[in-house]
Amino acid sequence: MTADGNGDRTGRPTRVLLVSPSPPATGGIATWTSILLREVSRRSDVLVRHADMAPDPQIQGGIGPVPRVVVRSVQSGRDLFNVARGLVSFRPHVLHVTTSGGLGAVRDIPMMSLARLSRAAGVLDFHVSRVGARQPNPPWRLRHERRAIALATGVRVLDRASYRQLQGTTGRTRLWQLPNMIDVDRVDKSVAVGPSPRPTGGNPGAIQVVFVGRVVRDKGVLELAEACGQIEGVTLEYVGPVTEEMARELDHIGRRCRAGRWLRVLGDVDHRSALLRIVSSNLLALPSRAEAFPYVVLEAMALSRPVVTTDAGAMPEMIDAAGADPCGLSVPTGDLRALRGAIAGLACDATRRQDLGAAGRRRVMQRYSAGTVVPLIAEMWQEVAASARRQRTPEIEGGGIR
Repeated sequence: MTADGNGDRTGRPTRVLLVSPSPPATGGIATWTSILLREVSRRSDVLVRHADMAPDPQIQGGIGPVPRVVVRSVQSGRDLFNVARGLVSFRPHVLHVTTSGGLGAVRDIPMMSLARLSRAAGVLDFHVSRVGARQPNPPWRLRHERRAIALATGVRVLDRASYRQLQGTTGRTRLWQLPNMIDVDRVDKSVAVGPSPRPTGGNPGAIQVVFVGRVVRDKGVLELAEACGQIEGVTLEYVGPVTEEMARELDHIGRRCRAGRWLRVLGDVDHRSALLRIVSSNLLALPSRAEAFPYVVLEAMALSRPVVTTDAGAMPEMIDAAGADPCGLSVPTGDLRALRGAIAGLACDATRRQDLGAAGRRRVMQRYSAGTVVPLIAEMWQEVAASARRQRTPEIEGGGIR
């Protein structure tokens, strides 16, 4: 933070050009953007202008059979033009660019170069996990990612593993580990008149498990169906976009594993309806093979529902799986037996489910609420702006989760 703790040295707000997708685009980054813009609009120490990076429907709809890389190139060109225009007209202290890494680094490099040319601090905000993986012969995408990091003034990551990987390797680039945030008040209002968990009919092993997200293989949806199908009394509900082929596979597992209508595929629903499905269930399961910092886990925690996840991305940290006050259970990725055991154990222990759910609510309020996280992001902006003015410090300064 600057010496006066409020914007730049003159007391004026720190100007930030935020490059990110926002609704109606879907996904965690768009959700993060909408929460951030809402919160910073109430602050006097930062002034944020948003450059929407959401895919252009006209570009996507008119491409036809053109390869995806061409579509991405057209969109990247549009984004670079908008950023250059914003740097000239807005003259920000900070250019904050959200990124998923990988192929996106091809766009991130010129954006960080534009920040340098305009004498703004460039922040790369990675909304993926496992950033900075070290390999003896890294692929070109990883080399481009490292180059983008070297050009940035600051880097934000979500998970502890990425923070540790990048420590000591980023040269003069400053490093932060900051979580995603959730608007708890909006979640509460969405379910204010929502249903309670479904009654179990006296069966101590009868619970409702819900999955919320894209119903695809990489989310572990087939393993989840197999696990729940082997636990008598457990019902399972899938909420989210699903293909006909995947729906048929899940239906086949449902008929093969157990009699009765214990597995339901609801398909895509609006956000409020998804929250209501979580509230009416006893636990959320997200056995993904790869994740970053999924919002549905934060939402389940905010709604006092225990969570069963894999050890992918930041999920074990999110639920404090190895801590003194966990909010759920974490199992090894792809381990069907461990997944089945975790769900079966919670099915038979209502007290433990209640304790884990209450711990999740406390953890969200203390660490992941918008009121807690947004001030840390504002502080990061002020620090990188000050760092750029000092021609960059030679040391790494890790912000971490305060």
